[in-house]
Amino acid sequence: MSVSRMAAARLAGEAPGDLLAGTSAPESALFLAIWAHHDRAPDTALAAARLAVELDPDGEFARLLALYLGSGHTRGDRVYDTPAAFQAFIRGGGNVGLYSATQEALRRHYHRFDAPTVLDVGVGDGMALLPVLDAGLSRVDVVEPSAELLARTRAGLAESGVPHRVRHARIEDVQREWDGERWTVVQSTFAFDALPPDRRSGVLEWIRDRCESFLLVVFDVPDTTRPFSPEWFLPVLAKAEQGVREYTEHRDLVGLGFLVPVVLGFFDAGSARANYEQSVPSWEAELRSAGFGTVSSHRLFDYWWQPAYVIEASR
Repeated sequence: MSVSRMAAARLAGEAPGDLLAGTSAPESALFLAIWAHHDRAPDTALAAARLAVELDPDGEFARLLALYLGSGHTRGDRVYDTPAAFQAFIRGGGNVGLYSATQEALRRHYHRFDAPTVLDVGVGDGMALLPVLDAGLSRVDVVEPSAELLARTRAGLAESGVPHRVRHARIEDVQREWDGERWTVVQSTFAFDALPPDRRSGVLEWIRDRCESFLLVVFDVPDTTRPFSPEWFLPVLAKAEQGVREYTEHRDLVGLGFLVPVVLGFFDAGSARANYEQSVPSWEAELRSAGFGTVSSHRLFDYWWQPAYVIEASR
């Protein structure tokens, strides 16, 4: 049965377990596995993933999905709580070129201002920020909810000698403390989409009134409101396979600890999602709705998942 027919069966109310016996294509088996995982049917999900491996022994995403589902992982796993996989992910594959382009974009932006102050929202372990601390910054403030990721940023800032403040918190948690502050640049690189949409508008409005320029680096991700549609599912499956194959030495670490749970999150509207990505036009509309009068974007890097863009907004 094709993915298109399985998608139709899902919409008709059938159960994934009822279709497993007649599945002969690896893509269809993976569809069943992700569908069953979404429906909290772990035995069916694991059986379908293992079937996908049998049907395509060379499929790396299927292999990793079967390992993930067979290892007791839950739908609520948090990919940044134990960030070794994420750190390996951003230091390998296409991320090497992506972060190099991001650092250069930040550096160019800072040079437009005289001794700028910067607030980095969701700084992570400083992969984007730390290499550009020599760009004439007069002060840097950072906010990050992961203590393990923040430790490296904290050490890098201390070594740099740039005046700084570090907060282990969500951006909402420091809004009251820093309510009277202003920065030249507020930035967020591949982190702002971790905020659920219902929490973003208030944060954006707060940022709008406290900076000259808001810089957002994101992926241009098509509409994900129907993730089980074949038109969305099949390209995502191909991209996931491409993504895991970019890693050799740390493939299982990256796949099991980051890529597989992130991909599964696309199919879950609940708390298991690691991010809430959207298209660049949707980001631009959201920024304008939050009161930013000037919004522009440009393509930054052609990445295997989706192209990365820099969006700049100001009042």
